[in-house]
Amino acid sequence: MTAPDAASQGFRHRLVSDIRNYLGRSMAAQVIALGAGLVVARVLGPTDYGLWSGLQLISIYCAYATLGMLVALNREIPIWRGRGDSAKVDRMRDASLGATLVLVALISAGLVGYSLWRSQQLDRDLLVGILFMAAIVGFQQLLAFFDVLFRSTNEFTTVGRLRLYRTVIEMSSAIVLVILFGFVGRMLAAALALFLMVLYAARRNQQPIHPRIDVPEVGRLVALGLPLMAVDITYGLLTSVDRLLILEHLDRTALGYYGVGLMAVRFLYILPRVVWETMYPRFGERYGETGSAAALERLLLTPLSALALLTAILLGAVVVALPIGVAVALPDYLEGLGAARILVCGSFFLGLLAGPGNFIHTISKRQAPLILAYGVGLGLTIVLIRGALLGGYGITGAAWATVASYAIVATVVLVYVFSFFFTPMQAIARLLRLYSPFMAIISVVTVSEYAYPTPTDLSVAAFVLVTVKLFLYGGVAAVILLATRQRWVPFLPLALSRSGEEATGRNNGSNHLGDSR
Repeated sequence: MTAPDAASQGFRHRLVSDIRNYLGRSMAAQVIALGAGLVVARVLGPTDYGLWSGLQLISIYCAYATLGMLVALNREIPIWRGRGDSAKVDRMRDASLGATLVLVALISAGLVGYSLWRSQQLDRDLLVGILFMAAIVGFQQLLAFFDVLFRSTNEFTTVGRLRLYRTVIEMSSAIVLVILFGFVGRMLAAALALFLMVLYAARRNQQPIHPRIDVPEVGRLVALGLPLMAVDITYGLLTSVDRLLILEHLDRTALGYYGVGLMAVRFLYILPRVVWETMYPRFGERYGETGSAAALERLLLTPLSALALLTAILLGAVVVALPIGVAVALPDYLEGLGAARILVCGSFFLGLLAGPGNFIHTISKRQAPLILAYGVGLGLTIVLIRGALLGGYGITGAAWATVASYAIVATVVLVYVFSFFFTPMQAIARLLRLYSPFMAIISVVTVSEYAYPTPTDLSVAAFVLVTVKLFLYGGVAAVILLATRQRWVPFLPLALSRSGEEATGRNNGSNHLGDSR
């Protein structure tokens, strides 16, 4: 075996091993979160669960207080590792931790100060929630630093453990504490889990860190990170503005019903999230080595093609089973079923956005294409959702508006990224090929539901009907998988044991994932 062949096999085996291990832990965490989350949501009820969903927006938006520093760190460490400059990596790491500690103190103090200032205008649960968020957001910022540190150096075993352990601790304690203390118990569980995970992450870290105030280095990272943060802000608003508008035009209870769909989307998003998080530092390392966007083609397009197919098949099964699932687990939330099924379909487009977005992050310090696409999508989302809510279409209309915007944004971003590798006509053909399994599956599921609507009364007939639908859907999915096997065959090693290293290296000695065409 030649040296390049050995390097190729080693690269692919490490990548497959990282994805497999990280995916396994992430899936376990998500299953636990989903199961325990159903119990918590049922105990809290739609109103308090809606308040919890609303307070989580604070943590989303407070993440932007770093001014893009951690986002830049996640981009820069792999690139400088690819260039072999360890001293630069050490300086970035130390400066970022110092700045993160300062920000934690400022953010937490700001939230406490706001809650005290507005204490007379806020109801008790909201006031208590904001006070808890002061601690929760602080711990989240510290955990985010370690998360970036581990991901940027390909330590995905540790990242997977962090997410699994956090979920186990948070959700197990949430069940007990919510039963004992109601809404306050949910806040206690979140704060406790984050505190313990920060301690665990600090102990697991093997890299020497000496936090310091390094204004020039932090300034450099912020300058690089501001465009990246602008992307994150617009993306975060794009994917959360539906909740804000529902709170504005409807109420907490409506948001609680809407949360059923958000729960399902989080579950479906785990596969693309794990794959793209694992690929992102590889993008940076390859780009740092070559300085060429073309060198990333197969690293991007192979998983993109496979994920488009697998995500479409998964979401189809969820759409079929969701009526019975909600009726069994969350009967008080059945009003949100229609919106949930629509949001599940929209998760297809979210899963396609992350990889192309990471590609643009890697090759460009300017993020204008993403900012423009997400910004226009955000404006369109606001207009469509407001129209739906003011027109009386409720959360189902808001879900349709949200998914329409996701589809438009994903299409624009994908066409732009494909332009780096294909002619315009080839890019359009690639896009249609990418969307075709999704469109086929949605058509089958829609016709099935139109012809034989699934009841939600938990009768024997309902269970039999869903079972038959899932059986028939499995046959359709099998045919689609067989017809498109060239898209997912490169991902077969994910299902192999560790002894399958030999199988992962049979790709003509290439240092890429495989031929995405």
